[in-house]
Amino acid sequence: MVHDNQAAYVPNTQKQQLLLYWRKPAEWAELIYKWIDDTAQFNSVLTLYELVEHETEFKELDPMILGQALDVLKRRGLCQVFGGDDGGGVKFFKDQGR
Repeated sequence: MVHDNQAAYVPNTQKQQLLLYWRKPAEWAELIYKWIDDTAQFNSVLTLYELVEHETEFKELDPMILGQALDVLKRRGLCQVFGGDDGGGVKFFKDQGR
């Protein structure tokens, strides 16, 4: 399951715990990015708390999965993450190809 990206090992558990994905991080990334686009929040900084506390499909998303989804967007050049998981923020950028 891990090799197929359907699950991930929970950090610091020495591969004894798995986090099974309902949606893959790339799918969460698409949902988050679509919400940012729909709510016109490009180029503004949101806290990670603000991001997961709205009435969306990703409300209360696990912080580990949120981080993975933001990593997907970061690798695509669509966001910049500030600070850490415990109170950081994120700024989203408009994809010029969309």
